[in-house]
Amino acid sequence: MPCQNVRMAGRSDIKRLKRKVGTFDEPVVDAPIGAVQLPSTGVKYDRHGNPKPLLSGQDSHDDEPDDHVRAPRQRKQQEPELAFQTDFFVEEPTIQKALTTCHKVLADKFVTEHQLREKLKKAECEPEAIEEALERCRKAGLLDDRRYAEQWVESRARRGHGARRISQDLAQRGIDRGIVATALETVQENGALDAGAIDAARKKFARVDLGDAKARSKALRWLLGRGFSSGQAYAALAAVRAAADGAGDEA
Repeated sequence: MPCQNVRMAGRSDIKRLKRKVGTFDEPVVDAPIGAVQLPSTGVKYDRHGNPKPLLSGQDSHDDEPDDHVRAPRQRKQQEPELAFQTDFFVEEPTIQKALTTCHKVLADKFVTEHQLREKLKKAECEPEAIEEALERCRKAGLLDDRRYAEQWVESRARRGHGARRISQDLAQRGIDRGIVATALETVQENGALDAGAIDAARKKFARVDLGDAKARSKALRWLLGRGFSSGQAYAALAAVRAAADGAGDEA
């Protein structure tokens, strides 16, 4: 006898059979003679005829309708794109473009007037619009080379940089020499640069034998490279060496 194709019972077949023979809970009055009454097991089957797994905390599938349809997933609404707004209202488009560029740059970090001017040139702003935007930023307190220099000098002095290196860094950022000299006078008068040289030498050469001429010469070149004067470098190495000798005597 040739082999016939066997089809697994599907979901529709299970439903049709249950409607035909009924269950013990819901008997069918007009069921045919000899029909078997199937008990209600509460089991649901998928389209392949396999039992569907129960959900977490669910005892049976009885509370779920046969024709249960999952609600369609709602797409997340895309947030509207907001155009960048400035605090200055102008009617001239060229000036508005320059002001918008200024706000984008200054919102990220504090820059010098030279750096902001270069950003505006890179954005291809008109020369007249650049000068107008820089003036507006100065009046609004968003641009101040003197304050920038003071903050830079204080932070770099704490990091162990000397006056020469600080001056070079500020010159690269377009700060006027007079503003740099005024900012350096404050840290020189309160001894911040001298203390910075000693602190930098202590951190770098605490475990180095500065009694050795070669090691001492190398340490001196390192301090000079940090921007300290020769007098500050010699004084810092002498202080570190004295502290090491004192610690050795106590031991």
